[in-house]
Amino acid sequence: MLTNKIKVVQQEDFSSLLQQWYYVKTNMLKKHIIQKLWERRVVRFACIGVINTLTDAAILNVLVFVFGVKLLIANVISASVSIIISYFWNHYIVFQKEHQLSLRMFLKFVIVTGLSIVAIQSAVIYIAQHIFTLSEISKLTGLHGTHVEFIQVDGAKIAAVLIGMVWNFLLYKYVVFRHHDASDAADLITVA
Repeated sequence: MLTNKIKVVQQEDFSSLLQQWYYVKTNMLKKHIIQKLWERRVVRFACIGVINTLTDAAILNVLVFVFGVKLLIANVISASVSIIISYFWNHYIVFQKEHQLSLRMFLKFVIVTGLSIVAIQSAVIYIAQHIFTLSEISKLTGLHGTHVEFIQVDGAKIAAVLIGMVWNFLLYKYVVFRHHDASDAADLITVA
């Protein structure tokens, strides 16, 4: 009888130990996967992009729905604020630049991002507004009023951001935050 109780206790201890081991290993694996993913620049870019897009969209919605600003004007304002925030996040987190911030790099960033916003995003938003009119959205969804306008505004913005992301990543990587080689160093010396 005592032997059976010892076996039951040992089995429970072993089962508990196995569960603890599984929990620790699973969490270590998750941490490892997250760390490995975070090492990839494109993953950091996507995460920062999501945060920045949410910031941009929040400002856009407040300007359009609270203050009544026209959509294209509100987009330029919200995107401009987001550009400034995005520069710092991209500098320190995405491209992990250790050197100080520079006006030259900031201006390149503003030009690349500005073209994305003014040209690419505005064009996509303009086209989306004319393809997906309020009446078309209302017919498709059965919704009316503010709900339809919300779908049009945010749907156009999401499409514009997705198209602009490709442009931004490539130009940030190869133009704004590129690794400096010897010719870049010589260029910096002559400028200074």
